[in-house]
Amino acid sequence: MIVLTLLLILLACGANGDSDTEAPFGPACESPVEIGDGLEQCADGAVNRASQAECEPANIEICDPTQLWDPMYQICMSDDECTGGPNGVCGMSQVDDGMGSTTAACLCTYACTTDDECGDGQICACGDNGGTCISGACDTNDDCPISEECGRFSWVERTCTTWSHSPSPGKPTVFACRTEADTCRSDADCVGDDVTECGIDPDGGEFFICRPAC
Repeated sequence: MIVLTLLLILLACGANGDSDTEAPFGPACESPVEIGDGLEQCADGAVNRASQAECEPANIEICDPTQLWDPMYQICMSDDECTGGPNGVCGMSQVDDGMGSTTAACLCTYACTTDDECGDGQICACGDNGGTCISGACDTNDDCPISEECGRFSWVERTCTTWSHSPSPGKPTVFACRTEADTCRSDADCVGDDVTECGIDPDGGEFFICRPAC
């Protein structure tokens, strides 16, 4: 009788213990709001890619050699030379003149409109003037069966001196599935003297961590 009573007590404790266990990892995005270009923003500030988007075509000024200070800045002469990316155009750009200023140059400019125009492991991120192919470990939330969130975050080199995959001047952006290993969801989670932004782990992997902004 005593043994049976102890067994019932242990079973009861086990049941209560199960009720206190942490819930399985799942979507944490509450009250998502569409913010354009296939993106949604959660109540906590986190941004996810809910769907693919079609970007507006870029408006690129065609190369005009008469505007060049020196013929050496005519890097391309026609659109036919611009084959290194989607929708290549030989257009006018501003480049460093090596004297602390910028000068006009004819350079190949590329702008995507859909993900299909980008390479493997890339998505087309819409910007103010067309789209740019950037790194994407996931295309949309549907590619993340565990978290159901294809999160957007910033990425920099370990030295914080070189930007890459930039869809526009400023911070570059990449997308990856949110995981249980993440320690933050948005910059709002990163408040301290040494950390100010939520981004990819510079030591490798696709985990969201708080880190210094560069």
